[in-house]
Amino acid sequence: MTKCRMVELWANEGETEFGIRVAGEPGFKAITTSHPNMMFEKIIDSATMLEDFPYNWPFTLDLWVMERFSRRVSSRTASEAARTHTAELLQ
Repeated sequence: MTKCRMVELWANEGETEFGIRVAGEPGFKAITTSHPNMMFEKIIDSATMLEDFPYNWPFTLDLWVMERFSRRVSSRTASEAARTHTAELLQ
């Protein structure tokens, strides 16, 4: 039977730097900064991953961050379009 584990995406306060870690394990598997004193303060996303699968953690982190920001951009673009459409209707 395949076992799963929870993987967490962490961010610093300004959400400009990120780290990926396995829940319940110490340390990060990959981080986006070389700053030795970077504080990752909050979990911003999590996912279930297969335990026995060999992950490329830096690559996984890069994809996860890109996917998260593309969702943000998409929702921002959609709400900007809705506001523009509403403004046009009111003219």
